[in-house]
Amino acid sequence: MMERFGVGLFIGLAALAGGCATRGPASLPAPHGQAGPVAWEIVDIGRVDSRDGQRSRWSYVIVLRETAGGPIRFERVERTSHAPNIHHMIGGTLQTVPFTRTLAPNSEIRLAYSHSWGWMAGRSQFGGSATLQPLTVEYRFVGQDANARAVSVPVRIRLERSLGKPATPLSTIAALPPARRVGEEGLGSLAGSWRGSYRSDQEEFDVPLAVVIHRDGSLDIAENDPITSRYRGAMAVRDGKVFYTQGGNTGELTLHEAGDTRILAGSVGGSRPLVVRLQWEPG
Repeated sequence: MMERFGVGLFIGLAALAGGCATRGPASLPAPHGQAGPVAWEIVDIGRVDSRDGQRSRWSYVIVLRETAGGPIRFERVERTSHAPNIHHMIGGTLQTVPFTRTLAPNSEIRLAYSHSWGWMAGRSQFGGSATLQPLTVEYRFVGQDANARAVSVPVRIRLERSLGKPATPLSTIAALPPARRVGEEGLGSLAGSWRGSYRSDQEEFDVPLAVVIHRDGSLDIAENDPITSRYRGAMAVRDGKVFYTQGGNTGELTLHEAGDTRILAGSVGGSRPLVVRLQWEPG
């Protein structure tokens, strides 16, 4: 499970297999359906392609809506994935995750997920002609209604290169302007909107990130494009260095400047740090 820049709803397991897909239209109709008293829809679908073009990462929000006027108490969510191959079906192991949430009458729950799919690094294509088949990811939200009747909501999304808004986040590996210490103004000089990306050592995706730095050091953080998750953090300047905290995550960023270009770059996290790069947006 991929570690995130901040703490939010959990992320779907990254499934890795073979193939390279052909690019298609920018978007397809949003998946949706109805299961008893619960309507579901998948919205805000975004896609980031890996730097080598061999894999894609989709982010999206599953919306569950109660339509019958009674509460639903969910207990768990089951998740699996599968895709056809030339010779056989590639399938992921069924995962069961506790999910203790109540869906109030005539209300909705929004859940952020991501999933990646593509050729594993270094894997050769058989005969040079093997292609990546779409990956089907299936979720099943299981619980009970107010009368203790079982409720099961199956949700399915088909991941392919024609699905989702393609994002072009700031690269985390491009050359940086010269580093400089933050001056006496401290956070005041950094206040404003910053846009960039993060990536982990285990992934080749630059995941879109937008951050607003306030003068008091508080941060408004938005993840993915379209945005699927929002959370808060804090920033401080000590001895000319920039320090970040959010939940249990901490990190240090360095300011780089050249002309009108201002970039904060560094790493955040513990045992699996994330490489972060943010560029200042004037105005």
